[in-house]
Amino acid sequence: MKELGNGTVQFKNGVIARRLNNGQLRILPSKQRGGKTKKCFNTNTYYTGNEPSPKGLGICASGEKINSMKFGKNGKLWIVKQYGKKHRWIVSSFYKKFIKSVKKVRKLIDKSPVNIKINIPEDILTESKFSNWFDTQIETNIQSNKVIPYFIPEIYVEIEFNNIGELIGDIEWTRIACLSGFYKYVTNSGSDYGPVNSNKIPIIGYFYSISSNGSLWTDFNKECKKYHTNNINYLHKITKKLKQLDNVNKLYIENNYSISLHRHR
Repeated sequence: MKELGNGTVQFKNGVIARRLNNGQLRILPSKQRGGKTKKCFNTNTYYTGNEPSPKGLGICASGEKINSMKFGKNGKLWIVKQYGKKHRWIVSSFYKKFIKSVKKVRKLIDKSPVNIKINIPEDILTESKFSNWFDTQIETNIQSNKVIPYFIPEIYVEIEFNNIGELIGDIEWTRIACLSGFYKYVTNSGSDYGPVNSNKIPIIGYFYSISSNGSLWTDFNKECKKYHTNNINYLHKITKKLKQLDNVNKLYIENNYSISLHRHR
């Protein structure tokens, strides 16, 4: 909960309330929440633009069908649920599961000898250089007086192609994305690039989009088994190069890819 001043506070879901003399909080109607309010594009209610949900983009829950899903201003995927007679935006269970997979990705990356970075939309939108990400899109909707689907930043994965990265960078990322379940929730956007030189270290980048309708990749298990088989076949082809690595990296490969490199004791 964030103090806004003048006795008003804002909850994490964007709702603003006023603190009464008895210490209790009273939720304020949109028109009383301070600042300039605007009419939602899909219903006759109002929004401030500070809401983290799709309401912050002018899409109010009351104008959406139950179980409708949309990305919010904070980059998360929200869903409309009914509470009593009201419709409300809540962060979808699909997105919460996606976040769990990202946490697993980051834990696996921390243990990997390959330098891999991942940025997801909610991380990117907190950066100051992206603070105006939605401004042009919102203005377009205001001028057309209708909701044109918003787009959010893509998930960005960056792999350094240093010595070990060049050897196993691609297959290591595939292993991590499968093991964590990350691939279940995303699709490759086709914006991949590289390798390109960055500070003398070649970099390759992969871009992904979160499924906007909450659907999982149905062939996840089957395809990840194929990826694993292909990865092992590839490692067998480059065994001579792998044996030139130090014992720490060879041990990592042996433990995670079930391949023997006959390390020196």
